[in-house]
Amino acid sequence: MLWGFLGAGAVNAQIGEYGSFSWVFEDGVLTISENGSGDAIPDYFLDMSTFNSVKNDVRSIILDEGITGIGSNAFQSSLITSISIPASVMVISNDAFLICEGLTSITVASTNMVFSSDEGILFNKDKTTLIAFPEGKSGSYVIPESVEIIGDYAFAYCTKLISVTIPASVKTIGAFAFFICQSLNSMLIPATVTTIGVHAFFSCNLNSIIIPSSVISIGEGAFGGCLNLNTVTILDGVPAINRQTFFGCKNLTYITIPASVISIGEEVFAHCENLSEIVNLNLTPQVVSPNVFTGVDLNACLLRVYDVTAYKNADEWMVFKNIVALDAQVTLDKEVIYLLKKTTATLTATVTGGMDLSDVIWNNDNPGIAIVDSGTITALSTGCTMITVSIGQSEAICTVTVIQPGKSSIEGTVSNAGIENLFGNLKN
Repeated sequence: MLWGFLGAGAVNAQIGEYGSFSWVFEDGVLTISENGSGDAIPDYFLDMSTFNSVKNDVRSIILDEGITGIGSNAFQSSLITSISIPASVMVISNDAFLICEGLTSITVASTNMVFSSDEGILFNKDKTTLIAFPEGKSGSYVIPESVEIIGDYAFAYCTKLISVTIPASVKTIGAFAFFICQSLNSMLIPATVTTIGVHAFFSCNLNSIIIPSSVISIGEGAFGGCLNLNTVTILDGVPAINRQTFFGCKNLTYITIPASVISIGEEVFAHCENLSEIVNLNLTPQVVSPNVFTGVDLNACLLRVYDVTAYKNADEWMVFKNIVALDAQVTLDKEVIYLLKKTTATLTATVTGGMDLSDVIWNNDNPGIAIVDSGTITALSTGCTMITVSIGQSEAICTVTVIQPGKSSIEGTVSNAGIENLFGNLKN
């Protein structure tokens, strides 16, 4: 290690060395070079003792050509406002610029083949991944429509950021992506997102959130510690709620859990002390891990479900003192259908109350007369059968009469066209 002062012509400059790196500090700018070995800036580089005399005065960092990478937490400082990256850098740690509260600009040489920058924000070369949004930037930001991945730690600790618009091009929100964005109060997750990473929105200032049906993976603690989060709606299609997803959301009062959710992880709602209503749309009680509802007032929280008996007999759910029935309704578009033998008809079911058509159950009291498959009725032999569709306690019935071609079940002999004229629902 070496450090000292340059001579005449640069009387305000200081110099130093660390391993294969040398540096020059002058007028708030720290310029770092390497000796030709092609080394990367190591983790916690600015915390090395060689920088003790200048660290608190550094405002900008310039990396010279030849440096090949940047390690974790390389430049921790609340005073640095800009960092310049040369063409030679091929690798940058996801958390390279964490704890740089004053950083407002990251610029990349246009000749760099791996990375790029736009408005001081770090991207990969083709701008499909947003890598790092400087922590010192404030206000609102619209992510470019080229972005498909919001990288791990991309907006972490951006405490001055109020809102972010995520385009429909985004499929992945990485781990810790918006970690402790304490001023971020609105977020619309587009229906293209499939993955929300671990602690992605931990300790944000969000008031409400809708998790779209496209999401197949929610990481541990994704919305944990969001103290102002009041309502959560999870749309049908999401398969699971993982460990501590809403841990410590003390002002969460209402959540809708869709029928698609089949498992709920450990401590998902732990310490959500103001949770007052859960609407659970799954007919079958989900597999629930231990301590899911630790800290929830189970005497006051209302659990609304379609099958009260099933939930009252299910482990972890039976602890709720107020389990009440939801009003699901199913209807059919026809009450009576007449069919010729070996023809088909379509029966359409409609459901209300937040349920999905995939949740309805079709039954037939005489499958030798006609069979039904998701509403498609196929006539097999003459006679009558009742098609029943049900969901929860609600059901609807259609009577199907199958007629021999050329015969009327009412009287006499008729043609196919005659039956169609009589009943208006013949399907060939």
